[in-house]
Amino acid sequence: ARLVPKKGLVTLLEALHELASGGQDFSAVIAGPDPDARHAQMLHRAARGGAAHEKIHFAGWMDASEVQRHLEECAVYVQPSRPHAESGDTDGIPNALLEAMAAGAPIVATACGGIPEVVSDGVTGLLVDAGNASSLAQAIQQTLRNPSSARRRAAAARRIVEQRHSLRHTGERLAAALFAPEHAGSSPARP
Repeated sequence: ARLVPKKGLVTLLEALHELASGGQDFSAVIAGPDPDARHAQMLHRAARGGAAHEKIHFAGWMDASEVQRHLEECAVYVQPSRPHAESGDTDGIPNALLEAMAAGAPIVATACGGIPEVVSDGVTGLLVDAGNASSLAQAIQQTLRNPSSARRRAAAARRIVEQRHSLRHTGERLAAALFAPEHAGSSPARP
C-alpha cells in the first residue's frame, strides 16, 4: 500500500502492537512507496513506539515478482483502509486486495469504500469496522489461529476474483457495454 492516510496503516500498526502485547507471534511486512514523506515518517515512529517494533518491516516499493512471492507465502493479507479524516478520500476496490485474493492469501479487511463488494465477512475474508484497531487485531489473530478456516475463505476469495475480475470477464463486460443494442448504428470512438 502507498504510505498514505486512507490506507489505514496507523490502525494496522496499533493492531500489531496489540497482538504483540498479547503474545501473538508474527512478522509483518508493509510494502509500498511513501509519496507522503511526513505521513511515512509518522508511520515509522508509530511502528517503533510499541510492542511489535521488532516484528514490523517496511519493505518500500517491491516489483511484481516480490509482491507475488509475499502474497503466496503470507498467513494473512490485511487491507486496513479507512476514509481520510480531512478529505474523506477512501479506497474503491484496491488492486492490491484483488491481487492478494487472486494469490490465495487469507484476507482481513475493513468495511470501507468498495472493499465489501469483494470481501464478504466470514465467506471470502474477515471484515471489521474501519479505524478499529482492536477488531482488526482480533480478526488477524482469528486468521492466524484457524488456518483451515482461513484457507477456505481464501479459496472462496480466489473464486470471486476469477469469476468477477479476471481479464476475460472484464473484457466481456466491456465489449457488451460498447456493443450494446443502444450503440448499434453509431460508430465506435477512435483514439
